[in-house]
Amino acid sequence: MTGGLADRLKAGTADQHAAAENHVFQQDLVRGEVSRTALVAHQSAMLDLVRLIHARLLARGPDWQDFAQAMGGHAGRLARDLEDLGGGSHERPSGAVLEFAGALGGAHWTPEATLAAFYVIEGSMNGNRFIRRALVENRPELAGCLRYFDPYGQGQRARWKEFRSAIDRIGATLSDPEAAVRAARETFTLAGTLASEAQAADAVAA
Repeated sequence: MTGGLADRLKAGTADQHAAAENHVFQQDLVRGEVSRTALVAHQSAMLDLVRLIHARLLARGPDWQDFAQAMGGHAGRLARDLEDLGGGSHERPSGAVLEFAGALGGAHWTPEATLAAFYVIEGSMNGNRFIRRALVENRPELAGCLRYFDPYGQGQRARWKEFRSAIDRIGATLSDPEAAVRAARETFTLAGTLASEAQAADAVAA
């Protein structure tokens, strides 16, 4: 297909992107109906995932520094959000995230896998802005615990455009773009799993 890797990843995950947006947990977020228990469970697992991707980005060297810096920022904001949510100490890593890490290569991910996972998480910030807006409106008591959802404010669109260009630039050097598409799909699958686990945690708490 024409276009760079960012377009290829978008097309190759379009169905999963739509499914993620329609997941019950995501719909609860948008309606402001998510419980604190479910939000803590979800964001705790997301912190494991973001830290994992951050570590893999750091391992790729200076050309990936902007990606790593962005993911490190996401991790820091998530940690502060969880502290303010009363999430307690974060000691038990997500089993789903650990399984995902192994599926993408364990301690040594390929450039394709690393870039694809970054694409999915960073791309989610485009929609996360609207989730934060809805939560602030419907659940104002959570307003101070939602830093992760809107890291760039009014600069979101410009920042994503910069990242897309960088993804295309590095993507042009990859030997197996289809492997990146497969890894992006794995990342979306994990996102669905984490959303379902958050729902389950809420059911247990009830």
